[in-house]
Amino acid sequence: MSRTGLAANIYTVVEVVRGVATGAYSFVHFREALLCAEQLRAGRNMQEDDVQIFKTTIDLSPRGT
Repeated sequence: MSRTGLAANIYTVVEVVRGVATGAYSFVHFREALLCAEQLRAGRNMQEDDVQIFKTTIDLSPRGT
């Protein structure tokens, strides 16, 4: 059998405060990840802190097919 090609995109928001990762939040929808990132950036000193969004694709195809 051939693979069905099922895949899911996951968007992870990583929060860094003064060089230390303090949180990671994963979302299925980019819009939700973007909203989270914007909320985390609000009121922050972005010279010292950072908030980034990373996209990952997860293969959901059954193994052995």
